[in-house]
Amino acid sequence: EGNASVMRRIFEWNRYEFAIMEDEEEFRQSILAKKYYLLAMKNAKTNKFRALCLRMAARCEKNRLLNTREFYDNYYSADEEKILQNNLYYRQLKRDYSECFDDLASGCENFKEYFEARR
Repeated sequence: EGNASVMRRIFEWNRYEFAIMEDEEEFRQSILAKKYYLLAMKNAKTNKFRALCLRMAARCEKNRLLNTREFYDNYYSADEEKILQNNLYYRQLKRDYSECFDDLASGCENFKEYFEARR
């Protein structure tokens, strides 16, 4: 869930009210972020940066999956393994960039190294 979406909600949250915002679907599913990560991956010049873009798209896809009916009812106790199995971007990351998978799937500690490899 992106920072820009959060900034648009600051006013609503400060009023202690919850309102359905016009960009609710985008906020919950990271649709634009995923679009831009995939575009960056398509135009990337190095495998490390492609892998990072794919990892970020996988995170966006996880947001989308968590907001589907299958997972939404158990949002906080969703089975991570089942989410990974349904996430085509994590599967692609594991298949096409297996040498990077552990670095990128375990956390964000290595993101800087992969981002700096973009050129």
